[in-house]
Order: sequence, then C-alpha cells, then structure tokens
Amino acid sequence: MNRCLVRFIMVLLSLILVFSTVSISLAQKVPKPNFYNTPADYQRVTGKRITKFGESPMLAELVKQGKLPPVDKRLPKDPLVVVPIEEIGQYGGQVNLFTNSPNSLGEADYFTGYEHILGIATDGSSVTPRIARGWKFTEGGKTLTIYLRKGMRWSDGAPFTADDILFWYEDIILNDELTPVKPVYWSPGGKLMKVEKVDDYTVRLNFAVPYPMATYRLAHETGAIYRPKHFLKQFHPKYTPIEEINKRAKAEGFEKWYQLFGKYNTINATEVNCPTLRSFVLTKRGTDFLVMERNPYFWQIDTAGNQLPYIDRIFISVVQSIDIMDMKAISGEADFAGRRTSLENYTLYKENEKKGNYRVLLWQGLWGSNFIIEINQTYKEDPVLRNIFRDVRFRRAMSLAINREELNQMLYFGLGVPRQTTVIPQSPYYEESFGSAYTKYDPETANKLLDEMGLKRGTDGYRLRPDGKRLEILLEHVPDATATRLGEMLVRYWDAIGVKVAVKEI
Repeated sequence: MNRCLVRFIMVLLSLILVFSTVSISLAQKVPKPNFYNTPADYQRVTGKRITKFGESPMLAELVKQGKLPPVDKRLPKDPLVVVPIEEIGQYGGQVNLFTNSPNSLGEADYFTGYEHILGIATDGSSVTPRIARGWKFTEGGKTLTIYLRKGMRWSDGAPFTADDILFWYEDIILNDELTPVKPVYWSPGGKLMKVEKVDDYTVRLNFAVPYPMATYRLAHETGAIYRPKHFLKQFHPKYTPIEEINKRAKAEGFEKWYQLFGKYNTINATEVNCPTLRSFVLTKRGTDFLVMERNPYFWQIDTAGNQLPYIDRIFISVVQSIDIMDMKAISGEADFAGRRTSLENYTLYKENEKKGNYRVLLWQGLWGSNFIIEINQTYKEDPVLRNIFRDVRFRRAMSLAINREELNQMLYFGLGVPRQTTVIPQSPYYEESFGSAYTKYDPETANKLLDEMGLKRGTDGYRLRPDGKRLEILLEHVPDATATRLGEMLVRYWDAIGVKVAVKEI
C-alpha cells in the first residue's frame, strides 16, 4: 500500500437502546460547507479561484499516450467542488479492502460512495445539488425541473444527458416486463409521474398532485432515476433484435431477455466494466477477489482543482465471514473498514489501533435506530394477547421497565444518549418530546400501569392474562451478537415487572 495513505476503521454509530437511539459526536470535524456546487460558487464564497485542473499521474500518462482526452475535457463544465475533511490528498496508491461475497463490493460500497441526482447536506435534512446542479418547482409543486451538469460523462466517456433519465423512465419503468409493479414513491396521488425532456441537460418530472418530497426522493436511493442508455440498449428489444438478445441471455445462463437486462441494469459498478457515475469502476472479478480502478471521467474536484478520487486502484479480497473481515481490519491488512464494523468490537479495534497502524473514527449514521422492538398489535393467533398489546398502558410499561442507562454502559460503552426510537436530532422532524417519551427507567410506574390493566400476578410472580393463562411473550430477532445480549437484558427487565419473555433467534 502507498505510504501516504492512512488505514482507518470507521464505526458507524446510530445506535439503539431498545425503544431508543443514541447519538455521538464525530471523531472528525466535517467542514461546512463540505462542497460547493460549482467552481464559481467556490470563488464567490471564498474569494479563491480554481485556475487549472490536476489529475492522477496514472491518467496523465494515458493522456500522453493518446488514450484519454485531457482532464479539462473529461470534466463537466461545472464540476462539483469537494472540500477535503483533513487536507488535500496525494495521487496514487492501492487500497486493500475485504468482502464476504464475490457478488458484493463489501467495504468498497462505503469507500466509493453512492451518487444520486440530489444529495443531503451534513445537517441531515437540507437537500443539495449532486449529479444535478439545480432544480426548481413550478405549477404549485406539481412540476419539478432538474438541471444537469453540462459535459458530464459516464466512466467510459459517453455523455451523460437527459436521454439517460428518459431511458430509465420510458424503457425500464414503463416496460411491464422489466417493471411490472410501478414505483409507489414516484406515483403521488396514485398516478405514476411523467418525465419530459426539455433539452439535453434539462428534464421535467410532472406529478398528478403537488409532491414536495420529490427532492428528498432524488437525494436517496430512490433518486437513481438514470441508466446508461448507450450501454443498456444492447440488452433491450426496443433497440436490439430480440433473437440476438435471447441468444446472449442463453449463453449467460438466463431464460428470459429481461433477466439478462437485469444483470447489467446497475449504476453502482457491481458488474465488470458497466458504465457508472461513481468514483471507481469494477474492472475485474475473480472467485476470491475484485478489482476497481479510478473513473477517469469522475465529475468532482477538490478545492485545489484536482480531479477526484486520489487513489488509483482498489483491491477487494473475498473472505468467508464478517468475523474474518474484522480480523483483517484489526491486523492492519485492511486499509478501510466501516460497512461491517460494529460497536460491539469497539474496544477490540481500539486495543489494536497502534499495532495495526490504523485510526478508529466514530461517525454519525443517518438511521434512527439499529434495533427496534415492535409489539405486534395485529397478532391473529391469540386475540387475548392481541388486546393486551393494543393497550397503550402495556406498551408504556414495557418501555419504562427498561434501564437504558445500564444498556448504554453494558452494550455501547457509555457512548450513547438514551432516546426513544425516532428520527435523529439533525432531522427537521425530530421533536424532543418524542425522543424522551417513556424512556426514564421507572419500574414502579410500569408495575402500576400493568396493575391498572388488571394483569394480576400469579403464585409464581408472573402476571396472568384475563383468561387466567400466564402472560408469556416471544421476542424474535435475526442473528446478531448485540441483539442476543440485548435480549438477555430485556428478559431480566421485563421479568422484574412480571412479564415472562422468551428470546428466539430466527
């Protein structure tokens, strides 16, 4: 690995303390703003002008050989300007990452990032430009016009234009074989939106009703409303004879043309040499490794005008399990780990930090919680139990019986701020009254609420249902070490208020 690169483990923290989440401060201070929409915006705010563009020596050599156009011809007219978190980077080097499946990019997914039409700012709520340089609502919120970056290109050099969005809409979404069920999130008012091309770099989304949430949709996974038309046409019967497509589908082990199309219908660089707008392109896949190389047409620069990314190559080794991925990170063999790390191993990461020559960074996630206890209020098999679940006093009692401070210390090393399950505080929809509702450890009040419900204790100390049977609950969870420990503690808390709980891993 290039010595200028720093290994680090990122522990994504958006933690849950049963009915609640915890939040922590960042180990790195994110600059504000962390990017500028265009070089002109950067100059207007900072007074500094980007006068030339830099590129990796690896790409400069290809330009010299005539295999690539100059960097200023590869960038869009207005590239996105990214503010480095710590410093301007150095070009070159290879990053070594791990995955537990040859069909998954593993840690590279987090390392390379995702690209949507719009983005979300570091405040967790504001919508920002991303692939699109701008947008505008008209017609009372029923029309959203999107302005793309002129001169932007796919990783193979083909222009990225409004036609790529029209292809997604007309040839994928409207095609009943490819999309038999239309996306609900693009059907406000019960009617699928219409997409209209204004010019090569302008698109209109037309809705049946005002849809202000459209910008938020475009800033998340649902915002990937584009596909490389120039590449996918070869797999679509509208553009290529179906006999030819079927022949290729059979050769690749598929029965239907749309199965072949589905394999290559990706924008996340998960298939070899598929065009992408991400920073790296998957160039090779073996049984136990994957290789990604820098996107020579990536549309972002740093504040010095250097085309991103800094790193030339990613080598992803396939291992058998997440535990092995952890061991590779701890031993210093991984240059980055974040997608599969867990707070449960935080002390292990820290203890080996110096020996493994890496840094451990605590990073705020955007999830409201990792664990949520959902009491099934529609349980059909047992009407008596269902009625108990539907009584709000029961749910409040179960929450009040949980000692969140103890959970914080035992499971999360005291890094948490106990809170009810809700959105994170950065969200404009966060309300403190929601976050603190019934989170105080108060088994006395919990017992009173259950007494009010008429759930009397039997001779064994456990409460009885209205039909005289012992109140017993099954708590199920997916395989997860932290969830197992959490379940054990919940059994103890709820046992103290007379509710018999069994935990089952499913």
